[in-house]
Parts: sequence; structure tokens; C-alpha cells
Amino acid sequence: MPKRVLVLDVQILQTAAFDRGMGKYTLSLLKALTHSEAFSRKYRFILLFNNNLLNNVDHIRRIEESAPNSKSVFLDLPVNIAADTEAKYQNAQERITGFVVSQLKINKHVDYLITAPFFVDFASVFPAIQNIGKYSLVYDLIPYRIWRKQRIFPDEIYFKHFKLFLDANHLFTISQAVNQDLVNILGIDSDKVTTIDGGPFEIPQNHNSKERLKSDPFILYPSAPIIHKNNERAIQGFEIFNRKHNNKYKLILTSNFDSATRSRLSKLSDNVIFSGNVSDQELAYYYQTADALLFASLSEGLGMPVLEAVFNDLPVACSRIPVLEEISSKSFYLFDPLKPKEIADALTSCVAHSGWRLKHQGYKAIRSKYTWERAAKILGDQISKQLSNEPQMKEQLLVIAKDPSGNTPSARMLEFIYAALCQHYDVVCHLQTVRRSQLPSYVPFVKAGTNNDDLNKFTKVLAIGISPKIMPKPVAAQKILQLRTGRISVVERALRRVLPINQINIKSRKFFIDKGLNLPGWNYYLNKNQNPLSASELVTHIKNRLK
Repeated sequence: MPKRVLVLDVQILQTAAFDRGMGKYTLSLLKALTHSEAFSRKYRFILLFNNNLLNNVDHIRRIEESAPNSKSVFLDLPVNIAADTEAKYQNAQERITGFVVSQLKINKHVDYLITAPFFVDFASVFPAIQNIGKYSLVYDLIPYRIWRKQRIFPDEIYFKHFKLFLDANHLFTISQAVNQDLVNILGIDSDKVTTIDGGPFEIPQNHNSKERLKSDPFILYPSAPIIHKNNERAIQGFEIFNRKHNNKYKLILTSNFDSATRSRLSKLSDNVIFSGNVSDQELAYYYQTADALLFASLSEGLGMPVLEAVFNDLPVACSRIPVLEEISSKSFYLFDPLKPKEIADALTSCVAHSGWRLKHQGYKAIRSKYTWERAAKILGDQISKQLSNEPQMKEQLLVIAKDPSGNTPSARMLEFIYAALCQHYDVVCHLQTVRRSQLPSYVPFVKAGTNNDDLNKFTKVLAIGISPKIMPKPVAAQKILQLRTGRISVVERALRRVLPINQINIKSRKFFIDKGLNLPGWNYYLNKNQNPLSASELVTHIKNRLK
């Protein structure tokens, strides 16, 4: 039986991220995947590189040594996509499509896996071919969560990449928390998402100790100058803790911080050390000699420092957030990351090893679950059993809605159901601007648009939160299914007696997707006693009414 081909887009490993979290994750997974005997029997591996990115000889050698059963291919692909974004996306897709077409001439089945969907150094795109398997890793939605407070990527690049979620046959997340974000925030079908977790990164055993720390007990905080790392509250909590211990401890923050940020954070405590970016050897020393790990993050994709600490038998004081409780709800000293006093109390218990024997017993189960072999097996099994989808002809659906960047239930509903709608229809949008405060939304960046002259050609129309009295004129009323939230006005009741409008009334309730980062969301219900609707359930109701 001829082998299938898996093309792995590994452009991430040609960037500065090679030595950071996503790069290390990609390389570790790649090694486990290509060394899997069961998966290797079915697949040949092609590593897709970019001629125009950094071709560090040592890095390429390490990548190829990690995946000895693979073939490396270098294509001339665009870089620095912040400029001429559309042209560079198109160029990348054309070149990658051409390469995959050439593979299909000699291989019956080709699958394509994107290992890093969000980057400005290069374009992450699927080949423009229907009958291949398309997959992507998803590390987190943190830029989405912190969008109103700190924008890591340009909007048009970050949100444009969300189209990968719509085009993929299947998505793989590094934690169940990210899985749930895709399902609950973006409305991705839960059957389309699989959690693979991960494992600890390889840490060298040989290290050169830092003399300056030999006499100083210290707490380690692997951090970064990004708002979700919660550095201010972490240092405030540490300072409360340290005062109770006669300023005995130092707090080491890894990663590079600019001078202004260092100056601002240093005012919160005299005992903070900014290590800058550290080598693998130095990081190994920190994990092996620290008194505790502090991890006060508000949001994470997996929480790799917590895993690293577990594999080094280091006590952990960390945030009580879903992704970290997913690793274990009993093995760590948990705290509310918004409360410095709780951080201080957790650190006190942590360094005193209060209840440590029972907490440490849970480390064995964590080590058993979080392995690269297990991650590779889950990913490989899912790809192996999934056959390529044949092209499907979908009916066009015109959606008339408010721009989903508005903070109202009717405005946000389109983002919630957009992915599920795209599974069943060729969706074309006609969006009305909103005046409320802007929230992150990918829909305006990936949608197919239309103008008023085209509106009357559609046979199926979905109106979300749009009153009949302000409906665009070319749309015939009898074609419309309305999705409404909130109360129906007297004017609309009168209009409904005259116009044959098919309508679904949805109850809505506001909640916070992320309390720490103040990100609001909405739940939708068909009646008061029902559980919140999933996006796919809501779209099922829409489909039934549009028949």
C-alpha cells in the first residue's frame, strides 16, 4: 500500500521563535511525530521551508536530525507580510498550491499541516486545493483576549489568519482550554477540534551556575513584557510575601524587558532580577535550584513553565485559571491572579512545602499524561482516519447584520455563529456599522462582502438584529429569516402583521469570557430554562427555518 504524504509547514523554525515556546513545541512534536513507528508506516514527511527566511545552518541541521525520515523542500515564499499583505498572501498560496499539485501527480493522498498559524514574518496559508487534508495547530487566542489592551499583531494580519480555522478539515489545540475557546468564543464545531496537549521541552543536564545566586534563595517567574503575564500583580504579591520573610528571596523574571518597563516594575520591589532571555542551560539551572515557581498569568495556551517545574520536582504557585487547573487542580498552590495578597499567601505555603507530600504525589500522573509521544499519537491517529473532503457545492446565504465589533448581543451573534454558518453555506455578508466600543472580531477580515445592488439576487437571507424598517431596500421581505435578541418594539409588531417575516427570537445574557482581561461575551438561549446554545445548535435551527 503506497504511503500518504504529510507536508509540514515549518517556517516558524526559521524565525527567532526557534528558541522560544512555539518553536520548541513545533520541534518537539515534529521529532515525536516522525519517530512514531505506527505513523511512519503510513506517511512520508515533507518539511516545507522558506528560502527567504533565516537559513541558520545549525538550526536546519537540528531540525533535519530531529526528523531523519523526512525530506526538506525550500520554496521562494514571501516574508514580512505586514506590507503588501494581500499580494503576499496570494503569492504564497500560488507557490504552495503549485508544489502540492506536483506532489499529487505522484502521490494519491497529500495532507498539509500548518504548525504556526499566526505570524507576520511569513504567510500561513493552505493550498487552494479541495481534495487534500488541511490541518493546523492552534496555540492560543491570547492576542484576541488582550486585543483592547495590547495589540501584538496588526489587526488585518492576525484576524485574516482566522480563515485557516474555517478552511481546515481539523484543528489541533495544545490544551482543552484553547479547545473550548475555539468552540465557545469562535463557534467552531467541537467535532472539528482535538486537544493533543504536549510535553516538557528537553533541558540539558549540564549547566554553568550563576555565582551571584548561589547564596540567594529565589523564586522563578518565566515571564514576558505582555499584559496577560500579569507582572505588576505578581511582583506586588511577591513583595508582600518577601516582607514577611525579611526580604530573604529574590524574584527572577526571564525574557527581555525594555528599560522603561524594568524601571516601572523595579519600583514595586527592590528584590526583582531581570535575567533577559536565558539559554537552555541557564534555564535548566533556574528550574533545578529555585525554591519555587511563580506563575501569575491571566491567560495561557498550555502553561509550559508549570510543566517544566513539575518535571523538575519544583513546587508551583500559580493562577487559578482553567488551563492551569487542567494540568492539575490539586498539585499546585493556587491563587486568584487579580489579588496580590492571595499570591503572597500561596507563595508562603509553597516555600514552606505546606501539604507538599500530597501535592507532589500528583506529579506522577501529570508526567504520564504530558508526553510528546502521546501528543504525536493523538495527532497522527486523527489525521490517519480522516479522509480528504471532496468539493461540496454550497448554497449562497446572504447575512445582513451589524458589524460584530459592537458590544451588543445582536452584533456579537454573527461572530459566534459565523464559522458554523460557513460549514453549511457559502456566506456573503452585508454589515452595518455600529457605534459602541470596538471589540475584536475576525469576521470583517475574512468575510465575502456585497453591496446593495446585489442584495436581491439571493434566495436565502439571514438578518441578525436588523429591524425590518431599516432593512436594505432591494431585499424582498418574504426571503428573510430574522434572528432577534431583546424585546420587539411596537413598530416591529405592526410591521410583522403586514410583512411575512420568518423570525426566531433569542434570549441573551452577558458574561465575561475572561474576567482578568475584562473581555465580555454573550450567551444565547431559545428560552429561559434552556442551557446556552452552541453555535452549531443555533445554526441547526436556522437551517431548519431556511428550508
